[in-house]
Amino acid sequence: MIISSIFASESHKFSVQAAEYEQLAKSTRWQKKELLEQEGVYSQHLATFTSAICFSILSALTRLVQLFHDLFHVSHSSNQSQRVEMTLI
Repeated sequence: MIISSIFASESHKFSVQAAEYEQLAKSTRWQKKELLEQEGVYSQHLATFTSAICFSILSALTRLVQLFHDLFHVSHSSNQSQRVEMTLI
């Protein structure tokens, strides 16, 4: 009788522990799933941010090239005008 009582008590403890471990495993799986979802969201944000930065850099470089082109064109036109004036004198 004492042995069966001890066995029942220990068996109950193991059952409780098993249930706790199963709950912990479920919680861990849920947290892993949530972290993977967050990783996906953060990856999308990073990709969007990177695209926006690349677009901004490309736009700035395009404007810079246009400014140099315009500056060269004005400078070149000015030199051409001076040459024409000198040939007329």
